[in-house]
Amino acid sequence: MNPRLIKEFRALRLPWVVGLVAGLAMLHHRVREYLPVAGVVSAALLAAMSMGDEFQHRTFSLLLSQPCPRRDLWREKLVVLGILAGSLGLLLFVAWGFAEPPGYPHPRPDLPPGVARALAAMAEGQHRHEMVMAGIFFVAVVCSAPLWTLLARSILGGMVFSLTATGLPLLAVQLGVEKVFGPSFPNGVPDSKHAWTWLIVGGIYSGGCLLAGWRKFARLELKDAILGESAILSTAAVREGWWWNWLRIRPTGSLSNLIRKELRLQKPVFVVAAVFSVCWLAAVGLQLCYGSLYEDLRILLPAVYIPLVLAVAAAISLGEERTLGLAAWHLTLPVPARRQWLLKLAVGAAVAIGLGLVLPGLLAWATLPEFRAGLDHELQQGRQSEILKQLLADGTALWLFFVLGFWAATLLGNTMRAVSTALLGVVALVLCSLLAAWSAHQMGGLETGLLLNIIGWLQLEQEFFNGRESGIWGPVAGMLVFSLAALAQSLVQFRRAQVQRAAVVKCAALLLAIAFLAAFWCADFQESVSHVDSQVFYQETTRAMRALPSPHIS
Repeated sequence: MNPRLIKEFRALRLPWVVGLVAGLAMLHHRVREYLPVAGVVSAALLAAMSMGDEFQHRTFSLLLSQPCPRRDLWREKLVVLGILAGSLGLLLFVAWGFAEPPGYPHPRPDLPPGVARALAAMAEGQHRHEMVMAGIFFVAVVCSAPLWTLLARSILGGMVFSLTATGLPLLAVQLGVEKVFGPSFPNGVPDSKHAWTWLIVGGIYSGGCLLAGWRKFARLELKDAILGESAILSTAAVREGWWWNWLRIRPTGSLSNLIRKELRLQKPVFVVAAVFSVCWLAAVGLQLCYGSLYEDLRILLPAVYIPLVLAVAAAISLGEERTLGLAAWHLTLPVPARRQWLLKLAVGAAVAIGLGLVLPGLLAWATLPEFRAGLDHELQQGRQSEILKQLLADGTALWLFFVLGFWAATLLGNTMRAVSTALLGVVALVLCSLLAAWSAHQMGGLETGLLLNIIGWLQLEQEFFNGRESGIWGPVAGMLVFSLAALAQSLVQFRRAQVQRAAVVKCAALLLAIAFLAAFWCADFQESVSHVDSQVFYQETTRAMRALPSPHIS
């Protein structure tokens, strides 16, 4: 087999596996609504890595110097990309087809048979219409990603710009068609003219991007030495300003210089945040002009943006330094390795919180009156404690995702591989939690006797452990323990210039074991609490009372 084809497959197999996992998980009803987005994002990452991996590893000049025509190199990349993206798209299409359409997929006994069949047909028609439109968008994203990656010269830039640049023209076409032919679902029935228009425009856009990508690849000249994710905005394209001068290295101040260096490495995250802000304002404008028809865009944008920013902000600092070969050199600086590691963690967390959480919150507060009204209503109802508990649970989950990205970047040394590994890590943690919950249910609550002894010894109420807080603090504590273990492994591996593959497998296995034990303890605790609330408590109390010696009556 052609060695270049094997090399292309090895570079793309990780995002391909992530997309396959997302497609298989679509068969589960609880996560079915979110995984099509994960599949499309995985496809965009897969297509962007086809060209961007050469920039990431600085091997593009070596590729172009091969004694073969550039047409052959382009064709080989497209062949591997087409096979992997085609298999991924087919799996997503089949999984989505097996998923039940929303609405009324089956006749309901409380409705007349004719009405129930009409509602089921309407829901199935909308389901197929959405599948067709998503398939067109999928193909357009895959075909346009190589062009945008060559223009941005980074994987992250190619992925983000392919998603946004593909969605904007298709959205503009959708608005134009609605002006001419009316809404997409008149009387609840999908209109085929919208799908045909999307198909024509998407085909023209995909073909044009492939042709432009080939012309860019055939005429490509590498004049800039800055490659990789840090080249998403080259120094030649950035105007001088006070903020840029502030990020320049100074003769004095080692700590401040390290902070400036870390902020410069986070430059792509700021670009993604700017793109998100523009897309958010466009989505709010569409909602104001066309009502609730485009309300889902406000949910879709943060769902893609927040995990992406958290993972990239955590991984890009460590990943870029290892990719550029600077990690070992930085360990020789007269700054302790622990301080460098803490600084990377602190700057990455600050950027992730500021751009990944605070920025979407501020945009929602400034542009959505219903968001402010809903939050004010919750505060007036005296539900501050419930809001704080929900924020605590969500913040802990997002912190866990950030830690996974930071941990993966330390061990893998590549930004996009770390992001993909973090996504796979989330899937692995969910599977561990499900397995632990099933095991705890089968064992029937191992902590029941301990809880009964505590209640009897301290003379507590029977419902002492059955509060709403017990379902929050247990998982929060488990995730914090898991994150501390992951950060400890990251600090140990950060001191090493090269991380062995055996160390990666060992660390991953240890983290999975910790996650399983923490999830098992939480599930077993809830199972034991439910047993305490049942007749077991009264049975134990009655048995203890009968065991007491009877009083002597003279």
